[in-house]
Amino acid sequence: MSTNTNIKPVVLLPGPGVTRYHAQAAISGIQEMLSFAEIDNIDDVMPIIDLGEREDIAAYRSIGDHIDHALVFSQRPKQLAAEALMAKLFEESLRVSPSHYLVVIISEDMYSNENAGQFVVAVNKPHFAIIVSRYRFAELNEVIMFEMLKYTVMHNLGHLFGLPFKNGYGYSKSEEHCLNEWCLMRQGMNLDQWQQHAFDRMAALTLCPQCKEAFRYFFRS
Repeated sequence: MSTNTNIKPVVLLPGPGVTRYHAQAAISGIQEMLSFAEIDNIDDVMPIIDLGEREDIAAYRSIGDHIDHALVFSQRPKQLAAEALMAKLFEESLRVSPSHYLVVIISEDMYSNENAGQFVVAVNKPHFAIIVSRYRFAELNEVIMFEMLKYTVMHNLGHLFGLPFKNGYGYSKSEEHCLNEWCLMRQGMNLDQWQQHAFDRMAALTLCPQCKEAFRYFFRS
């Protein structure tokens, strides 16, 4: 096992109502994103632990309770507070070994106190977890929903793993997203743009050379 503390397992946690098809979209996104790290024996040093099929980790089985808490904590009807859910997950993670990254897929709509919009499709806590909601994708056909979930997981994993890298590689400190049109780490401000990004990803979208080098550096620093 590498001594680099950034190299550790990725735990997938599907919430109630998330199908195996949607979980597989997340797994596909995790696998593709990790391939950019170019790590030897990636399946051994960064295994994907799917809690939708296995119970290797004792914690997180109360995801439904955490979602209910975030709904009660919410200041908006029928939307959960993303920060409240993230805080509960982080609290529970402190009791889980080994150290890991967490990818959570939920069916509920959510909002963020850090975002002025009506909703968010995903939130991330760098070096810990991402939460992706499939709620706003529900009216899409299954093929497009798969791609939307996959792209959203990949984009937010980029943030989880430190992109855009602020100390070097030509980024300015104020940039929260890459400015390259064909990079996975470009910004999507609304649902239509996120869907267009997913279509682009199906065609050619990848990490730009700048982000790819910064991504590799994260696992070698």
